[in-house]
Amino acid sequence: MNRVRGSVRTRWLLLASASAAAVAISSAIGILPTYRMAGLQAAIALGVAAAAIWAAGAVAAAPVAVWSASNPRATAQAIQVGMLLRFALTLAAALALVFGTGLPRTALLLWLGIHYLVALAVTTGVEVWLFRGKGPESS
Repeated sequence: MNRVRGSVRTRWLLLASASAAAVAISSAIGILPTYRMAGLQAAIALGVAAAAIWAAGAVAAAPVAVWSASNPRATAQAIQVGMLLRFALTLAAALALVFGTGLPRTALLLWLGIHYLVALAVTTGVEVWLFRGKGPESS
């Protein structure tokens, strides 16, 4: 089957929700150890990092949801643009948060990295599911 699942809005909601779920799960797993080992400020840094990564994921989902329905090449390019956007926004958020807040830098950078990797892995899996059958070998 060479068909993309869902409308643009449905694809964006699915990708943004996957990013939010990944960040929520990694936050839920890490909040208690972070609080116990590094205190309240580190736990706040975890939450701020989670919000930044979710926002980057929501923005990165837009090109994938909009531009990927036409052909396999457009799908691959949209996914690459989405990954580039996610990385650029994460880097900008990291710089802004590290130099613009009083939050502990180590905890902030650690959680930005963890959330980034978890959200990237989960949304990549969702993209594979969404566009299964759109590769060049299926044409």
